[in-house]
Amino acid sequence: MARSRIVLPINRMAAKSHSGIFVKRSSDWHLHRPEQFPHRDDYYIFSFVVAGQISAMVDFKKIGLTGCQGIIVAPWQVHAPVVGPALPEAWLLFVAAEHISDSVRQIIERYILLSQPIGFTPRQVDDLKALFRMLYENAYGDVCLSAIATAVVEIFCGSISMSENGCNNSSRYTSLVVRMKRLIDSHIAECRRPADYASMLNVSRVYLNEAVKAVTGVSAGEFIRSHAVLSAKRMLVHTDLDINQIAEELGYDDTSYFSRMFKKETGLTPSEFRENLV
Repeated sequence: MARSRIVLPINRMAAKSHSGIFVKRSSDWHLHRPEQFPHRDDYYIFSFVVAGQISAMVDFKKIGLTGCQGIIVAPWQVHAPVVGPALPEAWLLFVAAEHISDSVRQIIERYILLSQPIGFTPRQVDDLKALFRMLYENAYGDVCLSAIATAVVEIFCGSISMSENGCNNSSRYTSLVVRMKRLIDSHIAECRRPADYASMLNVSRVYLNEAVKAVTGVSAGEFIRSHAVLSAKRMLVHTDLDINQIAEELGYDDTSYFSRMFKKETGLTPSEFRENLV
């Protein structure tokens, strides 16, 4: 089946920065308000709120941020800021995927399982303020720019790792759930049973459910359904496929069943979701 016209905006680093790194500050938004329609980027975003409040919609989940908190948005996640009349004091660092190491990428993969505000210590807050100012002034050339951006990324990831160390979830559980999510992203149309993913991961269904519950707070079946619904939401927003086509793309032969499942998860029918968002 030929895919329909893509209508969700996609921002690409190549059109914005030759270095693969750029930074913005909220105090400039009075000149150009940020894009508030849901969109995707092919780069990472590290947002740091110094003071005030702001919300972000990331993969259709609203996340509130206050002073001394941050958030990471990974490439291709559907997102948009929710900007009120009072602008926060905030910084945003945009980094191309090639600047992100494998170890950092793994930390971010674990982080986006839940995507929640990242807290920073007073020392980290002071360091981030100084580093973002240096990035914004951009008087050091691309080599130093990359080193400063790396320092910002490491503070974000260091804070995530500190938070993980304070949880009861074992790294083995988290690693398993990350691997499961990768498989779901590739196989959601043909595999929707926990047993399918347990087999691919060479673990028992009971163990997989235990791991998913420990990491995410929901069962393996709920975790799979949530990703099926997320895939549907993305298609509802960034394609003009009709509901029957979306159900078929996701492997649902019965469109009525698909619509009931979607409404049970979201409170809206697929058509209502598309109309309310677009």
